[in-house]
Amino acid sequence: MSDVKMAKRQKGKRLVKKIKPVANSTARVNQDMAVWEDISASTLIGLYIVQEGKFKFVNPRLEEIIGYSKEELLGTESLSYVHPQDRARVRVNAIRVLKNKELGYVPYEYRIIHKSREYRWIMENVTSIIFEGKLATLGNFMDITDIKKAEEALRHSEQHLKEAQALGKIANYEFNLATEGVIWSEEMYELFERDKHLPPPTSQEIPSYFIREEGAKFFDLSHRSVDEGKEVHQDITAILPSGKTPVFHISIRPVRDDKGHIYAVFGTIQDITERKKAEEQLRLQADLLDSAVDAIYASDEMGNFIYVNEAAVKLHGYTRSELMHMKMQDLDIPETVEKKHRELFKKGILSFEGTFLRKNGSRLPVEVHTRLTEHEGHQVFLSVGRDISGRIIAQQRLKESEEKFRALFEQSRDAIFITSEDGEFFDINQSALDLHGFTRQEMLGLMAVKLYANPADHKRFLRDIKTNGSVKDWEVKMLKKDKSEVYCLLTAVPRKDSTGAFIGYQGIIRDITQQKQMENALKTLSMLDGLTGIPNRRHLNETLENEWLRARRNQTPISILMMDIDYFKAYNDHYGHLAGDDCLRQLAKGLSEVVRRPADMVARYGGEEFIFLLPDTKLEGAINRAKRVRAKVKSLNISHAYSPVAGQVTLSIGVASMIPTDKLTVEDLIKQADECLYAAKQSGRNTVKYQV
Repeated sequence: MSDVKMAKRQKGKRLVKKIKPVANSTARVNQDMAVWEDISASTLIGLYIVQEGKFKFVNPRLEEIIGYSKEELLGTESLSYVHPQDRARVRVNAIRVLKNKELGYVPYEYRIIHKSREYRWIMENVTSIIFEGKLATLGNFMDITDIKKAEEALRHSEQHLKEAQALGKIANYEFNLATEGVIWSEEMYELFERDKHLPPPTSQEIPSYFIREEGAKFFDLSHRSVDEGKEVHQDITAILPSGKTPVFHISIRPVRDDKGHIYAVFGTIQDITERKKAEEQLRLQADLLDSAVDAIYASDEMGNFIYVNEAAVKLHGYTRSELMHMKMQDLDIPETVEKKHRELFKKGILSFEGTFLRKNGSRLPVEVHTRLTEHEGHQVFLSVGRDISGRIIAQQRLKESEEKFRALFEQSRDAIFITSEDGEFFDINQSALDLHGFTRQEMLGLMAVKLYANPADHKRFLRDIKTNGSVKDWEVKMLKKDKSEVYCLLTAVPRKDSTGAFIGYQGIIRDITQQKQMENALKTLSMLDGLTGIPNRRHLNETLENEWLRARRNQTPISILMMDIDYFKAYNDHYGHLAGDDCLRQLAKGLSEVVRRPADMVARYGGEEFIFLLPDTKLEGAINRAKRVRAKVKSLNISHAYSPVAGQVTLSIGVASMIPTDKLTVEDLIKQADECLYAAKQSGRNTVKYQV
């Protein structure tokens, strides 16, 4: 601080001391106003005298703090410059000082309104004095706005950190290397299922929270962080008191003192069990998705890729390994990512056009459809991207003239419409006519509400477009002229005239019926055996479990036939595996023809084994069905010259039938059928065995 400023501050302190009233407020400040004003002008504290509620004196520092000049302040109501929410409290304090003639009243804080209409925080000390022969108040205050803002920013920062940790389920701890003392955050107790009333575990207790081998990894990670002097990461499996074995992602970094010496380690721990499970499930579908023409991506909540298909690899020019170490944000324009995520979380589905980054630095225009779904409690983004560079070029050319725009309007694959304010069509393109099956004359003048399969959807459309200003990729069922339904994506915005007045709607309708059918087909395909086309073991297990539960509720019988091709290895060895595959397909087709009821099912159980599921079927009915199966196989007359039991392909069949009880399980039914199948093989094959 300069000598001049120091002298002013000391002078100000002497002034406050000089004018501080004695008991009963007998001092008179107005004895020498010339000296008083000269001294108060030098202080760094705002000073004022208020008498009968109005300013009688203000010093230059107060003028600076409040933003008004002395001429503007003198004679005005002092409370008019106090924030409305604080006026009552300031008035009470002033009255109390005047009535009780208190000396050195305890400082307090309140807000004043600056001339700029912004408010500032001040700390004030007020006391009573005699001024010009009358009782008045003397006040001095300091501007503490910057301090208040710093305190508020610190509170927000601490609150945001706490919220971020809770949202991300991130816990943290600190371990002192010298004292071996441990500090745990509140989230650590929740993550490790430890009683919050207990102290953090000691270094000897910590291994009990991990599987033995994993506990060693934890300590090795801490040592690595200290030895290398940097942050290290690893996924480690824990074992909790409840018996759960979650996977934790652990990050540990060294903590240094002011001399740069490492005296502790700081770690963060996040439960990533659900993400690991999601990754495994998505990996099982990779082969199927790799055959898609469009680029397909799956990413977690943070945008990390957990799957990309082969088309995505070709689209971006990166290797699969390179993409798997990137985020969706790395391929998009960063400033648009947050906005898209907010819209996706709000609606659950999002379609947009943008540009994606390629490895060579170029950007490729794409059309992206993204859906937010949940997999085993974990949110996953499923996205499909398509190269639309050709379409972008067409759109750029479209701007050249209205004539070209009209041509593209008519040639668009998507249905484009324009309606009046009440929803009457007055312009549509050819795709709209093709989509709904009307002629142009029939559709012009038609009310849009009549094309909704569900009238409630039209009300929802009007509500959403009024609330949000538009609807984007809104999935809805619409009607064709023949009343058949089509799945569509509807995008629409209000139309306004040059004055901004609402005059109708315009939008695009995309037929996604084929896409829906493909989704259903993919779901069905995942439940079928790839070779034979009949239900696979997974589908059988799910159906059998459901039928078992139903039979237990209704106390009805359920039966299965477990079938195995006799000497199939010999068949493959002599005829070749291609012939073996063809044999399996013929048998599957023949067995399917024996299915008589909707609930019956034939499935490939594995290799050359098949299972026939027969709900609501007693043992006698199951045996009869087994006989029909043998007859059907015989009628197929598939030659098998190397079978010791016949010159054609035959089956050995084990029959099991039960009425489920609390003591029986599906596994018991399968086990019994398997034992009967074994008995059929032991008795010479090409026969049926069952237990009574």
